[in-house]
Amino acid sequence: MANQLELKTACESLFELALIDVTSADLVECISTIRESPYGANCPVLVASERLSSGRELAGMLPKFRAMPCVYDDLLKLARWLITGGQGEERRRNLRPL
Repeated sequence: MANQLELKTACESLFELALIDVTSADLVECISTIRESPYGANCPVLVASERLSSGRELAGMLPKFRAMPCVYDDLLKLARWLITGGQGEERRRNLRPL
């Protein structure tokens, strides 16, 4: 979403996963909007950690909102795993034809 209004509009529709890549200054408002929306109370929220500041101002905030910080590659892997229900590449690699 490009702005808070677009996020609020998007949160009116059914969703099961939220991926967030915003600066620290916008993070609390974005997560609050998601968590307060009709479908956002219990959905997984993954936050790209590269743009977050390493300062103390966010200490305890992500756990409070039940959001998980991830480096970008891990964010993609977790999102793919959540979307596919764990039926991703990791399982296929262990299958061998008989």
